[in-house]
Amino acid sequence: MLVVVATLVPFNTAAAFDRTNLPLKNWGGFSEYRDAAYDDLERLVTAGLADRTLLNTKPLNRIEAARVVARAIERIRRDDPEGLNMRRDLEPVLDRLMEEFKVELASLGVQVPDGVSPPGAFSFTPVDRAQAFNGLATHGFSLVNEQGSSVKRTFNMGLTFESRAQLWDYLTFYIQPELLANQDYTAARLITGYAKLTFWNIELLVGRDSLQWGPGYRNNMVFSNNAAPSIRFGSGPPSPFSCRGSASGSGP
Repeated sequence: MLVVVATLVPFNTAAAFDRTNLPLKNWGGFSEYRDAAYDDLERLVTAGLADRTLLNTKPLNRIEAARVVARAIERIRRDDPEGLNMRRDLEPVLDRLMEEFKVELASLGVQVPDGVSPPGAFSFTPVDRAQAFNGLATHGFSLVNEQGSSVKRTFNMGLTFESRAQLWDYLTFYIQPELLANQDYTAARLITGYAKLTFWNIELLVGRDSLQWGPGYRNNMVFSNNAAPSIRFGSGPPSPFSCRGSASGSGP
């Protein structure tokens, strides 16, 4: 992969857009089944502040989420009478999203508070978020939409964190290891981990990650994050394509 990048990529690229997927794991807060940023993005979209956005397919990478926020900011700054001035309840939503994606917004050229600068050709976050958990149970059971997690009888404890890195606008790395301990076993495992290669508007992902496809609340029409993240090898466009053209012909 690195040989391909060295051959094809112009290394004078200044900015490193973070193309790490927003995780389909609840790292805290009041969101269910996924990162809380998805809830806030849906609030912006359903309020009409970020048009031309489909959120039925997840995960969404960080730079694409930032583009949704950037469109909302642009509409608000145009002083649209149907914008934020009519929806004061969305102010904390936008504040949370601007704080979460301030680096990505700076990469897109959006002026954000605190004077955040765009990242250089390389960015690395050794520990983005960490989570420790423990609990007692009288019997074992599976958790719903928690990436295949289950609770064993008696004590349960664990530790997990996520780490991510971006090289130019082309190589993305993400890992989320987990250490588990209960009455039956103690184990370390990789819950989510992948490498992603992006060229033009096509990305190739190799690794382990969850999918949510479908319009339902739990996205269970096609795929959901109820099961453990699956091993994936696939490609697709990280951003929508815009197709323009003309057709001509003659009638009978």
